[in-house]
Amino acid sequence: TPADVVVARREPPLDAEVEASAPTADDAAAATTEVLQRLMPVPQAFERRYALRRRAVEIIGALEALGEVDAEARAALIDELVTVATDAAGEAEEARRNGLDPMTLRVLSRHAPAGQTLLQIAPLGGSFSHSAFQRYLTCPLQYAFEYVYRIPGDETKGHFEFGTAVHSAFEAFAIARRDARAAGALDPGFEVLKSEFDALWQPRAYGDAQQAEHYLTRSEPALRRFYDRELASTAQAIALEQEFEFALDAGEGAEPVRVRGYIDRIDRLPNGSIEIVDYKTGGWKSQAEVDRDDQLSTYALALARGAVRDPETGEVLPPASKLTLYFTESDRALSTTRSPDQLDEFAAKLVEVAGRIRSGDFAATPGFKTCQWCDYRRTCPSRWGEA
Repeated sequence: TPADVVVARREPPLDAEVEASAPTADDAAAATTEVLQRLMPVPQAFERRYALRRRAVEIIGALEALGEVDAEARAALIDELVTVATDAAGEAEEARRNGLDPMTLRVLSRHAPAGQTLLQIAPLGGSFSHSAFQRYLTCPLQYAFEYVYRIPGDETKGHFEFGTAVHSAFEAFAIARRDARAAGALDPGFEVLKSEFDALWQPRAYGDAQQAEHYLTRSEPALRRFYDRELASTAQAIALEQEFEFALDAGEGAEPVRVRGYIDRIDRLPNGSIEIVDYKTGGWKSQAEVDRDDQLSTYALALARGAVRDPETGEVLPPASKLTLYFTESDRALSTTRSPDQLDEFAAKLVEVAGRIRSGDFAATPGFKTCQWCDYRRTCPSRWGEA
């Protein structure tokens, strides 16, 4: 039996009732074939091997339905099964010579058309996020693992949990400060920000208590610097964790590309213009990297397409005049802008990437750094360093 085919026989319980009319061999074969087609998406180039395996299942179903008295028919089916198995083995060997393991994830990872069949079974969702686009650009197979197969990652990383707690504390404090100023009261003290973080700090994703303590120690300086920056700011936070969704024209006859997401913060500056702020924990980027940051471009495109409204007035917010990445631990704020031409070019890029995803092109693009940080490195058949 091939390594990727598992045959399990389950005996019925002693008190099981016998159906009045048991399914025929043809019924069993049809049902099994339907399941097989759903579980084994394969590209058109491998239809011959697929057909052989499907026929083998049909033969096994027919053998199970035959009585022992029909020796001649039984022998004929067994002979055909041996022939089918021999042919399938030859097809598999040829596939291996071409660098493909038959009927495995390796087919998907190395042969782009395989994804077309996969998407017939597990269709994509109705929209794309910035994270989804970035995952695909990093490695299409990594995207398929997460968004098509929906396989959970190997682990929850501590720095994600830390970043979530910091971001949520920032958001809660910004709301408290905004409400206090609107009421003519004094700004809330640092203890308000610290208590928000402490309430959210529930370390579960760290390797040990020492690692959790390391992140906790890093939190207080970051909170203190944010607090000082907030008190000195003259901007008004008008939206926090603001949801958006907009559609991009994908061309004649194609379904529009819907893009969704959340913006950490939207400020109104003293001159009435709009600034988008995205918080980042961990390392910081250079100005050149900020100038081409796709996440900021996505947010700018959302406002430029009228996808965000003022939560208080309901009016559509104008395009952002300033885009800022705030690196919380180093207290660095790097700002940039996007011109209408840059946003049009970026929109075209998103449409192009969405088209590749919809085509089912999930061929892996392994690399040392890509695979080192991939949640699916233990599962992937095409990880860096593997044959």
